[in-house]
Amino acid sequence: MKRKLNRRYILYWAVTNYLSVAETEKLRFELGKELPQQNKKFLAIVKKYFDFEMLKNKPVIKEDIWVYNYFQYGLKNKVEYRWLLKKYYDEIIVPSERKVEEMKALLV
Repeated sequence: MKRKLNRRYILYWAVTNYLSVAETEKLRFELGKELPQQNKKFLAIVKKYFDFEMLKNKPVIKEDIWVYNYFQYGLKNKVEYRWLLKKYYDEIIVPSERKVEEMKALLV
């Protein structure tokens, strides 16, 4: 089953690679409390806990630059830059999700 590309999910996935457990919990708590329905509100909350420049200047993985470029340049022109998120999702997130599912199956 193909899942709809969700910008918030991809951003959250990338950002939480940089945050400590405590910072991630604070971010999750605020997102859960606010339940932002607009991308601007979601981004505002994330920016309180994370400096987007880290995606460019100190990437955990080199592909994090794709997420940075989308959120820096692509929000106004979604169609032109959407491929960056799709590529990140397909090459980074999907394989990671598969590994988690494989481990769950092995450990059950």
